[in-house]
Amino acid sequence: MKFIFYNYWSSMSGTEDIPENYSEIRYELSTDQNRTTFSVIQYGIKTQEALDHSAKNWGYVMDGLKKMLEG
Repeated sequence: MKFIFYNYWSSMSGTEDIPENYSEIRYELSTDQNRTTFSVIQYGIKTQEALDHSAKNWGYVMDGLKKMLEG
């Protein structure tokens, strides 16, 4: 498995720019025989509203990535 891991803070979160308000993102690539799986894991989401917003945005990102890779 290969991965990239980083943290970030968004000024749009309405929170102070301090470490405990940062979220963490991990992108993973794993293979099994002739199949590659790409996963995005996000940690540190504090509210259901923020989780819903993030899930919606990741949906757009993944749809765009899928279209680009299939095109």
